[in-house]
Amino acid sequence: MLRLTNLPARESVTVAPVMNATGLPLSLPPDNPLAALRQELGLGDEKPVTISDVLVNRLLLAFQSHGYQATQVEKARAVFSDRSTEIAKLVEEARVAGLKGLVVLAMLRRWDDSRWVDTRAVFVSMDVTVARISDGQVLDMRTIRNQPVPVGAATTIVQATDDAARWLAERLL
Repeated sequence: MLRLTNLPARESVTVAPVMNATGLPLSLPPDNPLAALRQELGLGDEKPVTISDVLVNRLLLAFQSHGYQATQVEKARAVFSDRSTEIAKLVEEARVAGLKGLVVLAMLRRWDDSRWVDTRAVFVSMDVTVARISDGQVLDMRTIRNQPVPVGAATTIVQATDDAARWLAERLL
């Protein structure tokens, strides 16, 4: 069961940037074929969107849909600029920045989308930890290991990624 169960309702939530501990870049190709070609040739001036970006946005939307007041992604990125992997460090950084409520640390350990067309699934391993900023108490932790995440009728890797991220976020809350 993925559901986070020990969270106070209607609390402010800051989702830290999702840490990519896979050792892979996990960049997504642009939807526009010309932009994809420019990126492949090294001519693109935009930073590629990553699977971690998609996950953090889906987590943020899931918290908001459950009535939580969520800190915007850009503000959270500014607070957690060094992308710490320890919840205690995130809590301290959140306090220094004047944030209140809860902080969420998600660490992506595996994202295997190599067979999504055949299996209609992406295989994911991820840790999610939620702590209260005021006292640093860890309220909940979830570990997902080699979970086949359904991607339904996705026709592109970008759609498959978004479907998988949405499924994970919805199951966590």
